[in-house]
Amino acid sequence: MTRLRFVYIAILVIIVVVIGISLYHSPLDLRFLLEPPWLAVIASLVLAFLTAIYVLQTQGMLKEMAEARKAEFLPHIKPGLKYPGGFIVHFLLQNVGKGAAINVDLTFGFHPSENSFKHWVYPLLAPDESHTFIITPSNFNELVQRYDFLVVRGTCEDVFGQKHKVDEKINLKEAHKGWSESMMILEPSLERRLKEVSEEVKRVGHEIRDTTRDRRTFPVFMRLGSLEIRQPPLQTLFLSADDIYFSGKTLDIKIYNQLKKFKEGDIEEIFCNDRHGVIVSGVCEIKKITLTKERVGRKVVYAFSFSLEYK
Repeated sequence: MTRLRFVYIAILVIIVVVIGISLYHSPLDLRFLLEPPWLAVIASLVLAFLTAIYVLQTQGMLKEMAEARKAEFLPHIKPGLKYPGGFIVHFLLQNVGKGAAINVDLTFGFHPSENSFKHWVYPLLAPDESHTFIITPSNFNELVQRYDFLVVRGTCEDVFGQKHKVDEKINLKEAHKGWSESMMILEPSLERRLKEVSEEVKRVGHEIRDTTRDRRTFPVFMRLGSLEIRQPPLQTLFLSADDIYFSGKTLDIKIYNQLKKFKEGDIEEIFCNDRHGVIVSGVCEIKKITLTKERVGRKVVYAFSFSLEYK
């Protein structure tokens, strides 16, 4: 509209210049046109011309606004392809416009094969709404060997009742080429993703296993058979419904010598209390017992560990 405004003004200037030159070279006495009444007439004509320009410009702006407003409610039905997995491909119809598509009447199929066209009628296709159709053949590689294009033709109406023509097509060979290239790009990332999933499964497995572990360290009263251990601390490294694993350190050589009397395969009764509740209690078989001693400065530290199994 701004461009048209300059055109109108240019036309007006040209007209004024032409009239002025004509008056200047005219043999007639036209000086009466310079009198106030005639000047008022000329000014009125110029004003009328400018008003006409403004009216035309306003009408054009209103028309553009109406068309822009109407475009917000126009439907646009677009075909596409959907890849659910592997080499399988499905046909997709979606309304990508901002307005609803009413009384949708379409035929779609593959070219060059008129026999494969199907008729689809739908009362209302909302914006962003889509419908998926299973096609034959569904294998993408086989599909591009038989056909070149997927064609969609028909009509639909907007909310104002105006009909719109639908004439779309998909180049299957180009789509297959893009799909193949994207699959080649995705293969390394897929392998990396599978590796990440494997590592995550391992991590979850470790966490599940660790749910059966009790790594508390606490002052304890422990009785293994006839032996009582009242020296802190004792650590429960593994505690489940079947297995128990204890470890600890003691400076008492008497207890250490008594622990040496136990051996693998012994059946003993065990009781352990951390002063807040019973940790374990029952009859167990000693699956493994380990006794060590080491010198720390001037002291000798005796360490022990038990692996027990409930009987």
